[in-house]
Amino acid sequence: IVSAPDMRSGRDAAAYGEELRRVLRTCGVTDGNMAEGSMRVDVNVSVMPRGSQVYGTRVEIKNMNSFSNMQKAIDFEIDRQVSLLRSGRGSEIVMETRLWDEIKLVTNTMRKKEGLADYR
Repeated sequence: IVSAPDMRSGRDAAAYGEELRRVLRTCGVTDGNMAEGSMRVDVNVSVMPRGSQVYGTRVEIKNMNSFSNMQKAIDFEIDRQVSLLRSGRGSEIVMETRLWDEIKLVTNTMRKKEGLADYR
């Protein structure tokens, strides 16, 4: 299931994921146990300056085994991208896949993306 890019925070995305899991459980599609891999969620994060209509560079995050970790990963990535942009280092935000490290509470580069086809 792919959603529209209209979530503004990790909290919004986690709430969406929890509701989606509730619906899937109710339908009997899955038990939705993320820790066991019955349900997986990858997210794409990009920030947009106030007043802009254009999203920035998209970064994918993987390796989240709970909605709590998903919220933390998204919020970290938003803060990382905003910090880079504010410090004039926006060129360091590149299309890539990052992994969530739930011990250090950071995202780390897994691999760079070449183009939109890598987001299939």
